[in-house]
Amino acid sequence: VGVGSDFGDDRVGQYVVDRLATRLPPGCEVRKVRAPADLLDQLDDVAELHVVDGCRGAGPPGLIIQGDAGSARFSGVCFRGTHDLDVVSALRLAEALGQLPPRATIWGVEMAKDGSPQSLRAALTMEVAAGADRLVDRIVTELHGATVGYSESHRHA
Repeated sequence: VGVGSDFGDDRVGQYVVDRLATRLPPGCEVRKVRAPADLLDQLDDVAELHVVDGCRGAGPPGLIIQGDAGSARFSGVCFRGTHDLDVVSALRLAEALGQLPPRATIWGVEMAKDGSPQSLRAALTMEVAAGADRLVDRIVTELHGATVGYSESHRHA
């Protein structure tokens, strides 16, 4: 599930899932949401969840960070952006409600911090686009390995 808006580096989650759409193994599907709270509506019949969103505080623009909702890696990392609720909090809420799939991974791509007009345009900054492209390759590799032995009745989102 790609999280974000249609503008600047905040659209990195949508950018990644757009590129994943044609490269995923059978049984996997891509979805987009504007706000992390909308993730709660995407969890029915999902055996494995991968969420991609832009973040700040992880390192230089384009850096990829990965973990689950309880990961200490996300301490000091902000996924909030234009959202009222961040991705980590949304998945913790899903867990508390008993809706979180058995495996849920958060992928963050560090967004540019300079506040330049570029961040308000539709295009990603060059460093963030490069990080997003690396992330697409990592997710494809992981999901192709993870789907070996899965039946069609298990879906990945």
